[in-house]
Amino acid sequence: NVSDKSLHKYFTYSPELYYLFEDLTILEYFEFVKKAYCINEESNIFELIKIFDLEEKLNNFISTLSNGMKKKVSHIAAFFPNTPFCILDEPFSGLDPIAIYNLKKYIKDTFKKRTYIISTHQLAILDSINIPSQDVYLVLMNKGEVVFNGSKEQLLYDDKYKNIEQAYISLIEGGQ
Repeated sequence: NVSDKSLHKYFTYSPELYYLFEDLTILEYFEFVKKAYCINEESNIFELIKIFDLEEKLNNFISTLSNGMKKKVSHIAAFFPNTPFCILDEPFSGLDPIAIYNLKKYIKDTFKKRTYIISTHQLAILDSINIPSQDVYLVLMNKGEVVFNGSKEQLLYDDKYKNIEQAYISLIEGGQ
């Protein structure tokens, strides 16, 4: 039984529309997150700052950042607390191609240590993370209805579909 007060020990979240304290610098915001999650050590924060190319921006106020930079800050804040689950809502939107590549690589490199729950319309990007099919569980929806619920391996069985996007379109159009 998990109480509401302890949920932060289990989940982190990077929303589609981020809610950051705009009057803080990036570094101050990360210090705030560190205290909120009771993180004593530096964890992997500086590795994440380097991965997402924010090293030279740490003293910038969040209010001065572009939307893509704010998205990076939101992702880092969700990644560095060591929780078993990380929810990412539309994580690729607003990011430049290099940041998308780095985000996909980070997820691929860490998916065995943490469960990612990713909500996205960008199925081609999701498919290109290249996590083994048996390790990806999908819930595909159309207009609020579940059209597929199972592993990526089940969805792409017998090479009927090349990728998630093609399978989704076929399911929506009624061809299975």
